[in-house]
Amino acid sequence: MIMTYQERIRKELELKSNSELAATMDKIFTNASHWQQLKPKIVFKFTTPPLTSSQKQRKRLLTTLHQTITHARQKNWPDLVLTPCNNLIAASAINE
Repeated sequence: MIMTYQERIRKELELKSNSELAATMDKIFTNASHWQQLKPKIVFKFTTPPLTSSQKQRKRLLTTLHQTITHARQKNWPDLVLTPCNNLIAASAINE
């Protein structure tokens, strides 16, 4: 499992824009492709927005999550996990 908690990465690296976050996530997906030859299975783990956040914040977080998952799929990473997995709002976001 590779913990790709996008909002935590944004905060810890002090990324100011979505493009900075996207570039960082791209580096993670690209670097992981080197590990794929060594490991039989790599799974990326993402966080879903907390239900306690405001609707505006949840929408922004879901948009970021959707973009990140789409980008991972474009890099041929089909094995993705959302945590907590019982969050139907986030699950529906990846099906759009």
